[in-house]
Amino acid sequence: MQFDCKEFLYGLAYLADIFGHLNEVNLSIQGPDLTILDVTERLQAFQAKLHLWKRRLETDNFVNFPVLEEVISQSRIDNTEVLSPSLRGNMPENLDSLQQSFKSYCSEDMNFELWIWSPFLAYLDAVCDDDLAKDDLIELRTVQMLRSDFNSKNVAEFWCSLTQVYPRLLKRAMVALITFATSYLCLSGYSALLAIKTKQWNRLDVKDDMQVRYCSVENHSFMFLLKKKQQQPSH
Repeated sequence: MQFDCKEFLYGLAYLADIFGHLNEVNLSIQGPDLTILDVTERLQAFQAKLHLWKRRLETDNFVNFPVLEEVISQSRIDNTEVLSPSLRGNMPENLDSLQQSFKSYCSEDMNFELWIWSPFLAYLDAVCDDDLAKDDLIELRTVQMLRSDFNSKNVAEFWCSLTQVYPRLLKRAMVALITFATSYLCLSGYSALLAIKTKQWNRLDVKDDMQVRYCSVENHSFMFLLKKKQQQPSH
């Protein structure tokens, strides 16, 4: 049987670790408020980690592969070589292949300008002198009220508040701050649908209920409206 073969168990444990890491990355880029900038940063960080993990594997350091490390510790009897030559070649090669595939998700064109993320601290000399956005950034930095607004709002809210004042900067910033499209809302919508439309309510038209479920209005606002509504009108 394959489970009696150490090389098969080591390979299976390695895959369990890799898919565990991929699942963590996938979960980190799901959510209602994630932007292109957020996702790009997380994917670039994962790419950099893959390069480090490869170097550790080549020196028999399995700290990033806990399942593999546990299987090896349980089956290792003496100080003989841990991994076979084929696994020593296949695992780093797989990490290289994975790193290359992730480049298609966040290419070099996705390196956004630093001033979008931190307009009051970014190094302005990095912006080309021929770029008119540099004039707007210099002016923006002199407005103390805007500095206070930046500290009290998230990045997207801050730039959206400058629609009329700095439209050129806003246009550039929105390229990075646009919401990242994922299956999060679709999957959470199915979950909400299953909770609302049960067997007892199988003929219920859930269109209005689903709109309320995913409305950005706070729940306490709905409760206030319900309290003002008379449930049983008098005759």
